[in-house]
Amino acid sequence: MPVPTGPDSRQVLFLPPYLPMTRRIRVLHIVRNLNDGGMERVVADLARAADPAVFEMHVMVLRKFGRFATSAGPHTTLHRAPRMTRLSVLRPAALAAAIKRIAPDVVHAHSGLWYKVARAARLAGVPVVYTDHGRQHPDPWTYRCLDREAARLTRRVVGVSRALGDYLVTRVGVPAGKVEVIVNGIDLSMLDARLALAKGEHRRGDAPIVIGTLGRLEPVKGYDVLLAALAQWPADGPRVEVLVAGDGSQRNALEVLAHRLDVADRIRFIGWVEEPELFYPLLDVFVLSSRSEGTSVSLLEAMAASCPPVVTNVGGNGEVLGAELRDWLVPSEDPAALVAKLVTLAGSATLRRRLGAVARARIAAVYDLSHTAQRYADLYHSVVQQSLVADPTSRSPAYARVE
Repeated sequence: MPVPTGPDSRQVLFLPPYLPMTRRIRVLHIVRNLNDGGMERVVADLARAADPAVFEMHVMVLRKFGRFATSAGPHTTLHRAPRMTRLSVLRPAALAAAIKRIAPDVVHAHSGLWYKVARAARLAGVPVVYTDHGRQHPDPWTYRCLDREAARLTRRVVGVSRALGDYLVTRVGVPAGKVEVIVNGIDLSMLDARLALAKGEHRRGDAPIVIGTLGRLEPVKGYDVLLAALAQWPADGPRVEVLVAGDGSQRNALEVLAHRLDVADRIRFIGWVEEPELFYPLLDVFVLSSRSEGTSVSLLEAMAASCPPVVTNVGGNGEVLGAELRDWLVPSEDPAALVAKLVTLAGSATLRRRLGAVARARIAAVYDLSHTAQRYADLYHSVVQQSLVADPTSRSPAYARVE
């Protein structure tokens, strides 16, 4: 049963000069849920940002809707996928039937569901685009084999960073002609409105420097490296407190590790943050110790909130920082390099303010949601037009046939 979503907040896209329209393009995003993290937020943002005069947006979840469901906007229809067994990955007939009932022009699959969704969409006779939001670390060869087969069934494959796009070609084996890079973006107008609510709060001058991070507490995020860096904090260094926002399978293990490394008094695991826009203003420095990333939404948001970043040089992190902030990249799995950068930033309020301003300008120039949404709009138009050219007699085309 379709479920309407919540309050309106969107950025309108303009229609490029494609073939004449006869109706809106119906896009169906398929994702595990709208709850867990950055990928799920991106899906909701893309649905909300699409112009309802041009696109009819649908989102299907395989599990639960979750906290980002209302962010998809009032013009998006939510669906829950039918129950499926583990064997459905071989022949996802129930999912294919659900896709047929919605009758989209394009199915947009997201990380974690590529193979199953690609097979289901093929059974339903609908072209597929896929966005890879980031790879596991290490990336099992069995997953790469399944993804290579899924790519054969997929019209276009998107990597959210240049590094990820290259990886899809060189390591996964996706044909280069199918791959393009569309970086994630954030809704700056919405973020700024939320950040304004946090203004006016001031800490005492003797308060510790606050270093913070936000994400899933999973091995790929490298929080054990962050704890190891904190354990190497110099005795004569600035007084600091580390805030870790998020939850996941590693929380208990990380809390145990913090006690074993004798840093538990300087780190707080605060769990999920329902309004991350209110979290970033608490921070003096934002840190990512990840082992792998696509384009981190939390990094984009923190930089947009003028938090100076220190992040590992993996995935799209270097692209996000750009030439202006490249000195604040550190190697993955290197606590000594990480703590050296953090100590430098913690010791200079002037440097933090300067780098925070640079970070904000970088995000505003390159990573606004409107740019990302427009790229996907162009992609959907291209895929539908290609389908029409391949089958001009297709039922209920989104474009008028050009004689």
